Formats: sequence, C-alpha cells, structure tokens
Amino acid sequence: LNMEFATAAFHNSYYFHKDDNVITNRDTVCGNFAELINMQMREKHPKSWARAFFNMGLINYIEGNRRMLPCEAGLMNCFIDPYGEVYPCNGLEAKYWKESMGNIRQANSFSDIWSSEQAQHVRSLVRKCPKNCWMVGTVSPVMKKFAYARHPMGWIIKNKLRSLLGKPVCLDKKWYDVGQDPMQGNLGRE
Repeated sequence: LNMEFATAAFHNSYYFHKDDNVITNRDTVCGNFAELINMQMREKHPKSWARAFFNMGLINYIEGNRRMLPCEAGLMNCFIDPYGEVYPCNGLEAKYWKESMGNIRQANSFSDIWSSEQAQHVRSLVRKCPKNCWMVGTVSPVMKKFAYARHPMGWIIKNKLRSLLGKPVCLDKKWYDVGQDPMQGNLGRE
C-alpha cells in the first residue's frame, strides 16, 4: 500500500489529557520493539535504519532512562494549541512546568513570538526540562542536526554491519553527552 507507520510510546501531558499512563508489561513491549529494530536494520532504506535508532530510544524511554539526545523543542519546532498558545512541544506537564511562548491570536506575527524574550525564557526551561520524552517531533530534528548526527550515524553504521553479518542489533542505549544541561531528561534522578 506504500504506507509508512510511526511508532510511539505513552506520554503523560496536558495534550494527551493523561497523567497516569504506565506500561505494566515492559519486557514484552521492549522485546517487541527490539524485534522491530532488527527488522528495520535488515531493510534497504536508510530511513528505516534511522527509525531503528529512534525505536531503540523508545525502549530507553520505556525503561525510564535519560533521554539519549538533547531536546531542542522551541528551537527547531513548536506546538500551537487550539487556543493559539505557542508551546515548545505537546509533552508539557504543569507539575513540572508549562509556559507558553505567546499567543498567536494576540501577536502581530509568529516571528514576534518566536524571537520574543518570553520565547527565550521558555527555551531556557526546555534546556533544564526534567522529562525524558522521546517523541518523533523532538527527536528527528535533533538526530539530523550536524552537532549530534554522529551519534545516531555511528550506531546505525555499527548495527547495519551487524545485520549484514546476520547478527542481532546491539541495543546499546546510552546518554550522549553533547554539552546539554545535566538536568534535561533526568526526571527523578540526581
């Protein structure tokens, strides 16, 4: 059918109207993702290999670990709610923080919001955001960013070779220190 599918794991936020999502069968879910990753690495398309890295990050997220790559929500993407509020992402929770960059209905232009002092303030909150979200909207742009791309690319090359040799993918989920604030994506850990 020439269709592409996306993968996701539960998230809690105002956007999803949930704050109590939890996976009770982690081993099964992570095992299914591992099987999918191995299938994706056997494919011929580099996009599938990048999706395999993303899916490894979902396993990492489900296991409650730190976000593997930094979040740059509000720099490379944003979310506009139905009321016109411009947020850095749709994964915010008021119990941690939830601030708008501005309201598109009250501004002269989107550019006024995007380059405002309030937007800079919200970006500073993103840099310290404790949530370890792993959603394609915030992960994909970071995976492609020159400063960070070597990490997913290194994993992809190593595991594509393993796949070609008939070996299983190495799910070496790790946090890549690229100079981000150590609190970002470090929910509940010190």
